[in-house]
Amino acid sequence: MRGWAYRARGTPAEVLKFEVDLPQASPESLGPHEVLVQVKYAALFQGTAAMMAMMPHFNDKAWVPENAYSGVIVATGARVEHVAVDDDVFGGFAADVSRKYGGVLAEYVVLPDHVVVRKPRNVSLRDIAGMGAGGVTAMQFVEVTKLKRGDRVLITGASGGTGTLVVQAARAAVGGEGLVVGTCSAANEHLVKELGVHEVIDYKQHPVLHEYLSDQYSSRPFDAIIDMVGEDNSNVKNSSAYLKADGIFVFGGNMPLIHGGGTILEMIRWFIGIKIAQTMPLLLGGMPRKCLMHSGKISKEALDKLVVFIEDGRMRPVLDSVVEMDQVLQGYSKLATSRARGKLIVHVQD
Repeated sequence: MRGWAYRARGTPAEVLKFEVDLPQASPESLGPHEVLVQVKYAALFQGTAAMMAMMPHFNDKAWVPENAYSGVIVATGARVEHVAVDDDVFGGFAADVSRKYGGVLAEYVVLPDHVVVRKPRNVSLRDIAGMGAGGVTAMQFVEVTKLKRGDRVLITGASGGTGTLVVQAARAAVGGEGLVVGTCSAANEHLVKELGVHEVIDYKQHPVLHEYLSDQYSSRPFDAIIDMVGEDNSNVKNSSAYLKADGIFVFGGNMPLIHGGGTILEMIRWFIGIKIAQTMPLLLGGMPRKCLMHSGKISKEALDKLVVFIEDGRMRPVLDSVVEMDQVLQGYSKLATSRARGKLIVHVQD
């Protein structure tokens, strides 16, 4: 089986190799709740590249990366009921699944059936490939904020691969009478407005974001802030000036560390700092507003809900570009620049 794999810690350019003889599971080997998928498209994530460089590799096992895909069912286990052979499917999964089953940047993958569902009727296999992870995460970001019609929300990193999906989910939640504010560069203003952002903040023009927010939004504070950048804690530490007293600040991660090649210790230090600040009194450096970290929890129920969101028009995939299997390293290089607008998809096979 052809696919991309790595056997040591490092950047994709250093350790990720295209291999032609990776082991391939047979239909007879499937467990009762497993499926064999012929992968047609897979999505690239900068977070995958970051973990590739951060996490130690303790053996020479070939690890196939990535966790969002689309494809066709080749075989199913005896107790799989919601998908069948020849179904067009998509999905995504978290680290617990990838540790056991590996990733999807190869021609075939065995997966547990709870991370596989039929694709929406109105979207192609190519376009849906990045939605199984990012789309579920975006929906759940909005769910944890409990946004409702008429609310006001700020989304940082609105033009990114997941940010473009968070914008759409937030716009659906707050409706036409609500307000969605997004940060991005001027070059991406048209894109995010098309997706549902009402007011755009050019982060290049306002590098100290909390100062601009305090000046412009203190009289009309937000009900929620969804931070898809997470550069530092200054935005949440100053949020009492522009986030309602009962509002919520949700972190998605520290993108500068992820894109900048930070170490695992730096990531742990940032994460622990957030967790400690959540529990400390304000006078001792705690946060002035409720805040939490969130990552997507992917399940069949979440994927089914995403299908409904896509089929009824509340969300649609946003693609930056599609690359072929021999261009994967170039794809990761583009993601590392933080300039991708939407998802970067790999065409694995016809």
